Amino acid sequence: MNNISFIFLITVLLSISCTREISRKHDVLKIEFGHGGGFTGVVKSYVLNFKQNTIVESGSGQFYRVSRKEVSEIAEYLMKYNIQDIDFNAPYNHYTFINVTSIGGQHNLVWGDTSNSPPIEVLELYDLLNNLSRKYL
Repeated sequence: MNNISFIFLITVLLSISCTREISRKHDVLKIEFGHGGGFTGVVKSYVLNFKQNTIVESGSGQFYRVSRKEVSEIAEYLMKYNIQDIDFNAPYNHYTFINVTSIGGQHNLVWGDTSNSPPIEVLELYDLLNNLSRKYL
């Protein structure tokens, strides 16, 4: 194999691996998170849009730009802890939720009963998202 063929092969392999990593990070389109229920049944939710780097309170129509770094940190957290592989559906009268919408579909996590908490990774993700909403909204 001559040098040109070898360099071409390495370039192709590197570009394929980089493309896969980039697409994995951007499989998530948006995350809706919030809480609701109780006597009134009112739901307060926020949407973090990964493609537009924006966050909006549902129903308000007012959105704010979020830094790419903050959106990337959330994406990395999702990947690091495989959040989309966690199954947790334990609603209660008052409940908290995270809905992750990706190219492959939607993944919902719901909890409310304090005696049946989700894994710590889910709670930490909710805290990250909630802190982000407080920062901008």
